[in-house]
Amino acid sequence: MIDKYKITEEEINQTILHSPYSLADCPASAGLKAKQVKKYFYEFIRFFADKINVHLNDIGVTLENYDEINDSLNTALADILLLDEKIYDLEDKDTELGNQICAQISAHNTSSESHNDIRQKIDVDLSSHNESALAHSDLREKIKSLLDKIEVTYSLASGKSRLHSCEDVLAMLDEIDGAGEICKGDLFLIADSSLPDFTVFEVSLDQAPDGSVELDYNAIASGEVTLERGKSYYYNGIRLISSLGNLETNLLAKNEELQELESAFYHDMESIRWELDEIIKALDTKQSCYSVLESSEEEIVVESQTEYNLGLRTSLTISFGEVDSGFEAIVNFRTGATAPSFEAPSELVFSGDDSYAGRFYPITNRIYEISLKNVLGVMIARVGATDYEVIE
Repeated sequence: MIDKYKITEEEINQTILHSPYSLADCPASAGLKAKQVKKYFYEFIRFFADKINVHLNDIGVTLENYDEINDSLNTALADILLLDEKIYDLEDKDTELGNQICAQISAHNTSSESHNDIRQKIDVDLSSHNESALAHSDLREKIKSLLDKIEVTYSLASGKSRLHSCEDVLAMLDEIDGAGEICKGDLFLIADSSLPDFTVFEVSLDQAPDGSVELDYNAIASGEVTLERGKSYYYNGIRLISSLGNLETNLLAKNEELQELESAFYHDMESIRWELDEIIKALDTKQSCYSVLESSEEEIVVESQTEYNLGLRTSLTISFGEVDSGFEAIVNFRTGATAPSFEAPSELVFSGDDSYAGRFYPITNRIYEISLKNVLGVMIARVGATDYEVIE
């Protein structure tokens, strides 16, 4: 008979949540003032006394049942001592789960399987970059210029280049029109010392290169065109470079130039590889981006990689969609003047603020952040809370 008048497990849990145990580890950083913190050290006594008074009223205090009431109070005190031991066990379990989370994050960061989609995209982008005709356009232009110089040098060395002696530039144009094949490296020596000599730099062109002056027979004959040394000219599909002497050695590729270009090319390639390595390292340590959803529904199906902002709640029920080893989610809400009802799957283990024995008991006027995660096959929920209403 006396059992029905005992303090219930739910009343004990509510008393604990009105005690200093429900405070954050560092109340000051959570925005609590000294006056608010002090309240937690005596408010639970009044709360627990009220609960006891309710039971005493139910029993009806008489001299005949005094011993029975005294036994009930002794039983309640024993339950409180047992709860103290459970609190220490819960703190040990919380530390153990926290260590496991750190180990799993470390394993994720060092895994070669992480972010495979991003790694594959980098490989595709790098391959496209290497095959693109626009990549390293400055180096390509330098290589083309050197190849032209190399071809001129080879023509001279192999005897393919010819020396053409001309009285003036008009005679040079006649020579080009009637000499048959003109090769890169052919030299046109002009007898008039006031005029430059010319070296054939390119042949079989469809149009004048940028920056080249087009030679015209009539314009030269009438003196409209002034010929200068060190300029590029174009005539009949041929690019000519006016020289300071009978042989423009500046147009010939030198071994030192080739080595310098090769060194610059490989230096740029090494820089690109280093930068890609740094990008990959950064991707290996980055956090996955969460989708953020707002909802007013009372029943929420929580999906991985999603953060839910649920606003003010008087009741809330959460469940899970598909759960895999990488499941992570966040649920945010706040409470008002009335403590809300809260339901969650039984396999979800809660720890942190306003949690006891693996369950979560939200109280009034608080903002809650619940971080959900699959840790070694166990679904855990770490609760963080702060007071929404600050009492002076």
